[in-house]
Amino acid sequence: MIKKFIFLASALALGACGQENTAHQDHKASPSHQDLNHTRTLQVTAQWEINSLDPAKVGYIFYAMQLAENLVETNPAGELVPGLAVKWEANKDASVWTFTLRDGVKFHDLTSLNAQAVKNSLEVALSKPTLLANAHIEEIKVIDEHTLEFHLHRGLESFPAFLAHSSAIILSPAAYNESKEVTAIIGTGPYKVKEIEPPQKLTAQYFKEYWGDQAIIHNVSYLANSRVETRTILVQSDPSYLVYNLDYASAQRLRLNSRVVVASKPIARTIQIKLNLAHPLLAQNELRHVLSEAIDRTAIAEQLLGINQGQAYQLLPPAYSQWQDTHAHAKEINYQVLQNKLADLGWKLNANQQLVNAQGQEFVLNLRTFPDRAELPLIATALQDQWQKLGIKVNILIGNSSEIASGHQDGSLEMALYSRNYGSLPDPTGILRQDFKVGGSDWGTMNWQGAGKFIDMLNNHEKPEVLIKYLNDELPIIPVVYALSNVAHSRELGGLELDPFERTYYLNKLYWIQDASNKQEPTK
Repeated sequence: MIKKFIFLASALALGACGQENTAHQDHKASPSHQDLNHTRTLQVTAQWEINSLDPAKVGYIFYAMQLAENLVETNPAGELVPGLAVKWEANKDASVWTFTLRDGVKFHDLTSLNAQAVKNSLEVALSKPTLLANAHIEEIKVIDEHTLEFHLHRGLESFPAFLAHSSAIILSPAAYNESKEVTAIIGTGPYKVKEIEPPQKLTAQYFKEYWGDQAIIHNVSYLANSRVETRTILVQSDPSYLVYNLDYASAQRLRLNSRVVVASKPIARTIQIKLNLAHPLLAQNELRHVLSEAIDRTAIAEQLLGINQGQAYQLLPPAYSQWQDTHAHAKEINYQVLQNKLADLGWKLNANQQLVNAQGQEFVLNLRTFPDRAELPLIATALQDQWQKLGIKVNILIGNSSEIASGHQDGSLEMALYSRNYGSLPDPTGILRQDFKVGGSDWGTMNWQGAGKFIDMLNNHEKPEVLIKYLNDELPIIPVVYALSNVAHSRELGGLELDPFERTYYLNKLYWIQDASNKQEPTK
């Protein structure tokens, strides 16, 4: 039986009444527009650099730009739907899965998709540290040209969801060298690569032999630019740009520009704080809860990000209705109560209003974050101010995102603020296995002694609400707010659709509007 995991799109609103979603326009491409759609290049820009050709590292860019595809896809409602595989089924205990491939699919080098090519791609992916490593795959067998069998170490009902991850994109055998390293992106998507110029740019053109809906705009490019200010200027000055991941302030400014459309949509992403639980100040569960209870999440969500009801009192957004702890909710911040808790733990304010223990040691922590998402330094500053009200001193260290991973590896990290996408798989258990595994994860827990129990609970199919309550009680990661995606483009571009999972840009649905001056006002 094909198991579907439904991400309720209606619930994704997160109660965000008043948020604009100007993603849809009523124009359609007509024959008179063909010259424009065939000659004018759409320029997509976001902050993510193309620092490798390895799908394990930047497959999300190649997937989002529709250069390559998965066996299994997801629709906007979060249901698993056929991709390069037209159907799949499991044996009784979900330990053997059989996939049937779509007929008539060609790679961009015009070779045909077949079971051996899929096996080759997925075995390379399995050799890398990706989410696919948590799918219990023991062996991939080619049954015939269009059929594969996946044999698992243990039954896994959510297995098809793992094959929807961007690290599991399927590439042509010609994409790899003899050492199984990716030397070219040769996929099956509606766009094929013309040129990749790491770390900033790629160009692509439509693939006329594509098996599905043909791209309307024939030429697209991707530009990596980490500065949100620059991305804002680009979309204001050049109508060919489609700009992703704008901060709240930039989106508000652009809404005042009559030539620009801003689309906003809640997404399955949590802005959270990673903690080194081996640090003396973070090892105590009670201290972690004091840090969490002192955060004014409402002020951060509404005043900094412009998101109504975006406060995160637990890890996963409300759209994951099964993954909710009913005991986790907004509480009035009572600084005197929190000061009393700190006093019981041996911490009191000195004459400088700084927390110190009996030995005179100050309560000081370092918080790392990065500017690739413009809201993170702002949130870090807000956290610094809020914790200072308790006498807790926090030093903000702004650098590259890689410094969080390296700090995890060498043990130097104390705290880190970052944004985690829990929608990259339609079933969150895959990401939870990755982030909360024994030994920790670069973008998950660090020195958490409860990881073994949590993974055992997952393996024993414990109820989601019980798993989330355990995470809330232990608090190895502190959730802060749920995120909102802000995207901007000129009024000359039509057909934009925002993916709540942030997986794809749906470029093949976009088209240029010949006469944007006569367009209707976008709905709100």
